Amino acid sequence: MSSLRVAFPGSRRNLGAAVASIAAATAAVGISLAGAGEETGRLAIAVAMVLTVGTANLAPFSSVLAAASLTQFAASHPGVSSPFVVLALIALASVLAYRLTVWKGLLAGLLLWYLAQTELAAGVWLPNDADTAGLLGVLMLAAAAAGWALRLSDTRRREEAEQLQQRIEDERERAVLALHGSVASSLTSVVLRSEALAMSGDPRVSEVAQLIAHDARRSMQEVRDLIRFMRDDTASPSSEATPSVSVMDTFTALAEELRGHGFYVVESGITSDVVGNVTLASAERVCRELTTNILKYGDTARPVIVAALRGEGGLTIAVQNSISGQQRDTHMSTGIGLEEARALVAAQGATLGWHAEGDSWRYELTLPQTP
Repeated sequence: MSSLRVAFPGSRRNLGAAVASIAAATAAVGISLAGAGEETGRLAIAVAMVLTVGTANLAPFSSVLAAASLTQFAASHPGVSSPFVVLALIALASVLAYRLTVWKGLLAGLLLWYLAQTELAAGVWLPNDADTAGLLGVLMLAAAAAGWALRLSDTRRREEAEQLQQRIEDERERAVLALHGSVASSLTSVVLRSEALAMSGDPRVSEVAQLIAHDARRSMQEVRDLIRFMRDDTASPSSEATPSVSVMDTFTALAEELRGHGFYVVESGITSDVVGNVTLASAERVCRELTTNILKYGDTARPVIVAALRGEGGLTIAVQNSISGQQRDTHMSTGIGLEEARALVAAQGATLGWHAEGDSWRYELTLPQTP
């Protein structure tokens, strides 16, 4: 087996094709010599030649060896010869031209053409019919030209695919550099300015500045995660960007952030006794979307209610706010939206819903019962 692997390097499939072509030729010759009859021998030789052509793409050299042996055997035993032998040689010339380099394909085709015109065992070393030899040569050259044309087309298509992939990589790298050079730099500036503002001495200004710095740091981390994901195709966009976090901590942070923006927030049931240690990978993203919607459409003059209730169906956390008559900021966005947020939590076994109740808007996040 080791000698076969050396003679026919490549995958197991290539080795199997090489063995199959040699075995088919050997079996066909054996059947013909065993006295099975000319009709059976002719069929065996034809089948072996067809199989040799079929394996030529994976094992071209063994196919040439098998075809050469079968061609000479058919020449020495006219009773088992058939037009299939010639047709198979023409087809094989095309496959060899596609599979091998130009000079190797020419040498292999020339060898097969020569063996098809001679009978070495009987001492016939030269073609005895110039017209037949010329016609077969033209047909094999035409088949080889088709194989070379197909190979050239495949090579060009492969090069175009590689060029396209390189352009995609270049565009992605430019996007990464733009993110790093503009967005990350701007967020760094926001953090530094906010931290400087927090030292102004005014408690209210300091609190707001610290909230701004916190949001900017979080955005910087998300930009870093995005850059890491864009540079690594094997990375999962949510493997590090959305780790499992405490639902209670996340909704507590939501309430604190709304308070920092001037909302009066009423919390009910956001305690360890009710919420417990439940975690949700997308909780932070969902809360950010809810916060953004409340900041855009919520009425600061009326309270926001954040309540948790545990029942037979699991844990439900509701957030309800009054709708303002005027949208506060049309440019605010988390980039995911409520529908995407619903899809995120659904993938983790939870449900997110929302509906209007008079002049209020209510969101409900339901997590399944945990043991």
